[in-house]
Amino acid sequence: GGDGTIHEVVNGMIEDDAPVRADAVLGVAASGTASDFIKTFGIPALPAHAAAHLDGPESFAIDIGKVTYESDGGRATRYFCNVAEVGLGAVVARRASSLPRALGPLLYPLALWLGLMPHRKTHVKVDLVDRFYEGPMANLVVANGQFFGSGMKIAPRAAPTDGLLDIQVQHASKFEMLAQWPKVYRGEHVPHPDVLEAKRVRASITSERPLRIEADGELLGHTPATFELLKAVLRLKV
Repeated sequence: GGDGTIHEVVNGMIEDDAPVRADAVLGVAASGTASDFIKTFGIPALPAHAAAHLDGPESFAIDIGKVTYESDGGRATRYFCNVAEVGLGAVVARRASSLPRALGPLLYPLALWLGLMPHRKTHVKVDLVDRFYEGPMANLVVANGQFFGSGMKIAPRAAPTDGLLDIQVQHASKFEMLAQWPKVYRGEHVPHPDVLEAKRVRASITSERPLRIEADGELLGHTPATFELLKAVLRLKV
């Protein structure tokens, strides 16, 4: 499946921040609308080629992200393998879920355009343990993998094996974000004066109004939220 399917599988493989089974191994044969997680590892997108990788002996430990957030039923927790976002990214994910799958590679760019135009920045407080950001924010990116949004290299220095989450507090204007959009596909949008970057094992965010959260393209709840890294908690087949 795609990233959404991997997200559900990962949440079935981890319980209380530990693998349900110590010998469990995650294998991916991509076939969904968005298959960005595998791009970080160079796993083939064609299912037949991916299946050949699954038949091999190689696997290694990878990090997994954890987000704790507000839901209608109170505090909730989900695990994510690739990228989570707060703010604009969740708005775009919601737009994308309502668009026809037949749009293919045009789906995410259209969802981004439809989500960005009416979006407004929100005053937030982001705690990065030894660093603090307070001010307007368009989007918070918490990345374990490098790619999302059908090929955008949002976190070019992220590695699911380095024991750190790559965090971006994005507070550029919507027009500047549009200008930077083509660069995101090449991972050339950072560094940027309107993007605070950090590599951390933990980050938390509060906001003056509830902001939606998405992880691996799946819509979750809203802020306040805390993101944490589970180091080398799962094995991935490559």
